[in-house]
Amino acid sequence: MLRIVCFGEILVDFTARGTPASPGDASIFEKYPGGAPANTASALGRLGAEVAMLGSVGADYFGEFLKNELDHNGVDTRYVQFLKNRPTAVVFVSLDSRKVPHFHSFGEGVAYNYFRAGRKALGLISGARILHFSSVSLIQAPYRKEAMKALEAARKAGVWVSFDPNIRLHLFKSDKSARDLITKAVPYARILKLGEEEFRFLFGGADPEMACAKLARKGAELILITEGEKGSTFYFKGTLQRAGAFPVKTVDSTGAGDAYIGGILSRLAAYKEMGEISLEEMREIVRFGSAVAAISTTKRGATTALPDLKQTLRFLKVRS
Repeated sequence: MLRIVCFGEILVDFTARGTPASPGDASIFEKYPGGAPANTASALGRLGAEVAMLGSVGADYFGEFLKNELDHNGVDTRYVQFLKNRPTAVVFVSLDSRKVPHFHSFGEGVAYNYFRAGRKALGLISGARILHFSSVSLIQAPYRKEAMKALEAARKAGVWVSFDPNIRLHLFKSDKSARDLITKAVPYARILKLGEEEFRFLFGGADPEMACAKLARKGAELILITEGEKGSTFYFKGTLQRAGAFPVKTVDSTGAGDAYIGGILSRLAAYKEMGEISLEEMREIVRFGSAVAAISTTKRGATTALPDLKQTLRFLKVRS
């Protein structure tokens, strides 16, 4: 199996205890690794995939903590950059009564915005099967330049690009800026994962099948729309399909979408071409991702409960 490369933000989640109305109302926080691409890398590593992380952290305690967590989860961190003059990013998280996370983050001046995609990083991408990234790498101009270099390297090498917009509107200059930057990146993606709120933000009340068909004409071969406890929808080979969620006792749904796409990418990486995957095989691949996501919500923190391959297969067998 060829390597999967995750490109993007690596940060610390400080999750409030209890269910405060906002992080500002909390007095006690717990520290967890975070950042959507980093969470996906951890999901892949735990499942046994060959995965590397491209990103930057501060040369500080939090940066070391994040690298150690990625190492522990089986992620190749040789390409993670430690920056002496930039702090590791932190995000404050509160969980509502449904265990859905709400985020307050700071994007200016933090380490992940100053990653530099040099020759070795671009060579790593060119030799991969899949490159996975999020829209956070498109927000600040210096980081956007590096992200576009990575996307161009992937395109030239025939590497599959997986795009999870993971939209954080408060980090963008405006709603229009967010739409414009995401729209610019979409044509690079062969795999596109959207949350249902992100889908509405980009397409309004458009019919999902028509919107997915439009995305497919731009090059997306697999489009995934996550809907929390309702499951997910995927568009593949011209058809819109439903995939149910697995009922579990949810403790924290932070990073569930990252786990979901991690599970799916771990299975897709075994194929040489998307066209050789049948619709029935894709249903099983999406079901696998749904299982990884469900298990990931059973403990606090985005990566704490991520399952390995054996756990996931056992979970699926019990629920078959």
